Amino acid sequence: MKNPINDLKQQYEYTMPTYNKLGTNLTEAIEMLLQEHSIEYLKVYHRTKETDSFMEKIDRKEYNNPFEEIEDICGIRIICYYQGDIEKVCKIIDKEFTVLESQNKEGLLGTKEFGYRSHHFIVKVKEEWLVTPNYKGLEDLKAEIQIRTVLMHTWAEIEHELGYKNKENLHPDFERKFSLLSAMLEQVDHQFEELKESIVKYRDEKTKEAQETGWLQSQSMEDMNIDTFQVFLDESFPDRKKSPANSVSELLTQLKEYKLSYSILNEWYMEYKDVLPEIEEETSYPFYRGRKIWDQVGVVRMLMFLNIPEFVEKSRIPLSLRKVISRHK
Repeated sequence: MKNPINDLKQQYEYTMPTYNKLGTNLTEAIEMLLQEHSIEYLKVYHRTKETDSFMEKIDRKEYNNPFEEIEDICGIRIICYYQGDIEKVCKIIDKEFTVLESQNKEGLLGTKEFGYRSHHFIVKVKEEWLVTPNYKGLEDLKAEIQIRTVLMHTWAEIEHELGYKNKENLHPDFERKFSLLSAMLEQVDHQFEELKESIVKYRDEKTKEAQETGWLQSQSMEDMNIDTFQVFLDESFPDRKKSPANSVSELLTQLKEYKLSYSILNEWYMEYKDVLPEIEEETSYPFYRGRKIWDQVGVVRMLMFLNIPEFVEKSRIPLSLRKVISRHK
């Protein structure tokens, strides 16, 4: 006589690779979509339920049709830096996927409650995606997408680690303490968002000032900060992709070390602007040829390579790149 539990286990283990395929493909697609919309994020990752977890949920929820009723067999998490980015990501999910369900967990909290905050979607792949090889056979599968900030994620992970999801099982003192910590993290999330908005406003003001007065050209590098330096990069190389903030900060430190100025960088750029595309072409992989692959920091670094021999030595760049640089000096 067949054991229905064993049959269900075997069926699930047979389908797990398909759910793993769904998670891998959706994760890659989401990362590409975030990059296309210039949304910085900490991480996008997926997980497929383990067999024991799948069977436990069936037993706990008393599901009769688990493959249809369990919606988070494939789970994807998007960890953002700022609250304001969550709304942007939600709009992308709404547009790019077939959304079966959408829920803001923060909206379930009362006005005096603090706790789990995250936005959840239940989605399927859109029909037009199914014609590509990567998505064939995935038309009937659902995935849960969770969108959080870094601080929301921190709180949720600690809550899970402590087993504090069910508040009815908590000692009142610990529940109060945990709610207090959640309130503090929520406030910090708001403050980070305000800080980001202030930085954007400051950069916009400096950009306008640079365009109207040309103050960048007379500014000493020693007096510059990462935000005014980003204004310089945007004004000087508007056709280049923005670089990660840590790369911009590192470059600014190097420029100060060599006591460079914006006027010197501009002089170098005017001297080599016709040569730079040739170097970019020579140092690119064949499938990148003809495309601008250097970001803003990359262009400035190449100008430093072309004009500061000791910077080349210190950077330990490959011999092949040294030869290219030497030919164009």
